[in-house]
Amino acid sequence: MNKNEIFDKAKNGVAEIPVSTIIGEYMSLKKNGIHMVGICPFHNANTDSSFRATDSKHRYKCFACGAGGNGVDFVSRFKGISYRDALFDVALEYGIISSSEYEFCMEKNSAPPVKIKTFQKQELKAVSNKPVDALMKHNVYTFMHDFFGLTEKHRKHLKEVRRLSDEAVDKDFFSVTANKKTAFIKALRIKFPEYSTEMLMEIPGFYYDQTYSCLRMSSYEGIGICIRGFDSHIKAIQIRQDVVKPNRSRYVWFASTFAWQKPLLYKGGNGTGAPIDCLYPTRLKRKYAIGIVEGKFKAEILADQGLFALSVQGVGNWKGGDGWTGIDYEIDQLNYFSALGMDTIYIFYDADMLSNNGVFHHAMALGEFLEDKYPNMHVVYALWHEGYGKGIDDLYINGHSDDVIYTNRNCLYSVQKELDLSVREALNIADCPQNKIPKDTKARYQVIMQGLMESALLSTKCL
Repeated sequence: MNKNEIFDKAKNGVAEIPVSTIIGEYMSLKKNGIHMVGICPFHNANTDSSFRATDSKHRYKCFACGAGGNGVDFVSRFKGISYRDALFDVALEYGIISSSEYEFCMEKNSAPPVKIKTFQKQELKAVSNKPVDALMKHNVYTFMHDFFGLTEKHRKHLKEVRRLSDEAVDKDFFSVTANKKTAFIKALRIKFPEYSTEMLMEIPGFYYDQTYSCLRMSSYEGIGICIRGFDSHIKAIQIRQDVVKPNRSRYVWFASTFAWQKPLLYKGGNGTGAPIDCLYPTRLKRKYAIGIVEGKFKAEILADQGLFALSVQGVGNWKGGDGWTGIDYEIDQLNYFSALGMDTIYIFYDADMLSNNGVFHHAMALGEFLEDKYPNMHVVYALWHEGYGKGIDDLYINGHSDDVIYTNRNCLYSVQKELDLSVREALNIADCPQNKIPKDTKARYQVIMQGLMESALLSTKCL
């Protein structure tokens, strides 16, 4: 049996062990409903109110410091070892693998580092998005925001193009410049002497350079955007790049996943995932409503208009998968901590949702999920003519905030389904699946669909 086979054997066997059983070997747990609770060992906790291990989800989570993951993640964090080593430790402890198999897999330098690419995608995901102390990450990113400041060029863009208030600009945006990286690392060491190199190199965007024996940070030039959770802690940094290479996105994450892929050169490195950004309204106009948008800039507009705003970084990135990182987690926390009793959720996806089948079906899936999750809340789609602006921010900037069409999922889906079939028949592509429209026809399809959808919805009362 080779190492990859032993790894799979260990992974599959450990997956059958209740997460509370694994964690219970390292800390005291007691039953509280469907959860097992205890005092979190990863921050200075003195109560068991925040730490939960949930066997039905195979996950643990501390709601105070943000630590979370499966049982192997816990052991990795508790012992300060890699996910792979923690997996084999647990597998050996529970007799899933033999001592000889364990020793064989734990031999140092027995295989070239590139072999990590042969591991299962699940492990790669765990390695590239390892749990990091939430408060430490917030502190480092906050200091990064304050240290770099904001150039006049970027401030002008945010104020004049994005129409953001001074308060919003100063709170969540800063200028990332490569020539200040070394100075920042030095200042960071002085500011937080309690954060070791081993701790810092696991924060997304940071890594350890083995060639020069020093801590480094990823190189970007552009506007740094703070992505915050319901507790206002910074969860991640997104970069709006000043210069964009051909066929590349303007928006990238401040991350360092490349580092763990090159273990001969670097140590550490981490990914951000695609966390949901949470903004509180600058003033309450509509106390009981939440708006969901694509991106930070659009969320700022909603918050300025008096709504609680959640931004997804990509139309399909609203799923958490573990109950603690998805759109429902942020909504639950807003409901709980605001004590307002939210009654309406607005989906403000961009105007091209009406003509882009991929975006449309992601939006439909989001609405269906929210309706099932929150049966006592209204889920409403906000739509508008694409000529008024692509995003909700453009709509407000162009003075068309009163021209929004409000509808529900059932109405929107039925209208789209009927029109889609008609348009594809007219364009002789009826046999093509919705998401596989030929490139030479796609532009015509989208223009026609956009116009028909807008006309149909304007003449249809759905709410």
